[in-house]
Amino acid sequence: MNKRRASGSKSESAEPPTKNAKSCVPKGSTPIQSSFVGNYPIGWVPIPTASLRPPSPYGWVPILRAYSPAPAPEDVSEPANPDRSPHASGRSFPKTGLELKQEFGVFIQARINDGKMIPHKLKRADEIRTLYALLAMVLEPESRVWAKTTEDQLLAMPTIRALHAEFQRMLHFMFPHVDKIIDVWGGTDAMKVDGKGKEKGKEDANPKGEGSGRDLEDRAAQQRVPTWYNRRCVLSNVGVVDAAHIIDVKASSSMGLPTGFWDTLKMFWPLSGELYLEIKGFENQNILPLEPTAHRLWDRQHFGLRPVPHPSDIRSLYLQVVWFSERHAESGFQERGEDSDYPQLTDLRRTVAHGGLSGAQFIRHGDVYEIRTTDPFNFKLPSLQFLAVRYAVQHLLAGMKAAGALSDVFGDGPPSDDPAAPVPSESLMPSDWDVMLKEALELGILTEDTEPIWRRCILREQYRKVLVWAAVYGGDPESELEYISEEDELPTDE
Repeated sequence: MNKRRASGSKSESAEPPTKNAKSCVPKGSTPIQSSFVGNYPIGWVPIPTASLRPPSPYGWVPILRAYSPAPAPEDVSEPANPDRSPHASGRSFPKTGLELKQEFGVFIQARINDGKMIPHKLKRADEIRTLYALLAMVLEPESRVWAKTTEDQLLAMPTIRALHAEFQRMLHFMFPHVDKIIDVWGGTDAMKVDGKGKEKGKEDANPKGEGSGRDLEDRAAQQRVPTWYNRRCVLSNVGVVDAAHIIDVKASSSMGLPTGFWDTLKMFWPLSGELYLEIKGFENQNILPLEPTAHRLWDRQHFGLRPVPHPSDIRSLYLQVVWFSERHAESGFQERGEDSDYPQLTDLRRTVAHGGLSGAQFIRHGDVYEIRTTDPFNFKLPSLQFLAVRYAVQHLLAGMKAAGALSDVFGDGPPSDDPAAPVPSESLMPSDWDVMLKEALELGILTEDTEPIWRRCILREQYRKVLVWAAVYGGDPESELEYISEEDELPTDE
């Protein structure tokens, strides 16, 4: 089956992409603009309603409504069955798809508690964080954990014990796939090493550590695309922006490897199409102008941007802000905390007055923004496909960095460590682990003494993983695998 490259949306694919386009912005114009639409529940969709509202210059004005799936019919015909009786905790045997996902979540939480008994601390931390990532995805209402046929089979299980046995089988199947998504997004699967485990192309690494060997077109896109937005943040309208990557350059190089990333991610999220995700040739559509604070919070999984296509106009798309702490409280993943990320981001286009004072409105959970271009071929919108992939992966990563998850991952003290042993380069640090370490340090779960110990241990383990990957996908396995023994002298930063 032929696969087409991701170019943003179905409508975009009809127009051949213009590679390395040097679209110049006329002086005084802003080809792409963003505007606040409103605040709505997560899951809204735009629908054309020309009969209810006067038409816009593009034919209609959108009305946003909350999406709510039709309630499942109650099962009143099932005879009483002692094997399907309520749990000791009072929970009854699941009768709907939603209840089934909730029961699976309870099952995963029990496995997390079992994982705390693993004696090897780094292995324990790795397993617990992956289980938390899967738990967050399972409890997310928009996720697709299994097909409808599988759901029907699970609901027809004769006993709770049989259902949990099937859950165990499914968990055994899902676990390595979730781990692979996390590894690929961290980008370290794509690291190239020589026969001695030395990193290739390290001298080309950029100072931000977002990837090595970044091609010139990507750098040009970072300079070019913000000018299309008049160098304004699409959320806050602040006039100082970063050219934030939607798909990290390091991750995109991993996606091109034979890892089945796309098919694996579709196991957990309703992504359409069968695409080969490649950024090259679509660099302009992989950039989103964000102010530095928004860029940092986005990269550290504090919030996601839920992309929604315009139903008929390729000149427009919508982004809905999803603060993951709020979303986790809605899904039951964790309790709502007292602290909020809202005060860190405000929208300068909206003002609020209180007690005689006025200021910019906080960007809140559920806020919807429309991004519209005057020319969809020369000034392309961000890729809907790239945005959808990132939003899906962020649900996994945000689950790992929730406060409760960080406490379980790091709260039992650091692994044993020899501070005199050589440490691999920081460029090997996976981005997901790096975010977790920083968040745990800020929350006080880790200290200035324990954080470096965890960092050194993770780097050494990652070095060994990269060598294994290099042995499998390239190079001489015998010459490279010999450097994975515990006695190996790891390369230093020198």
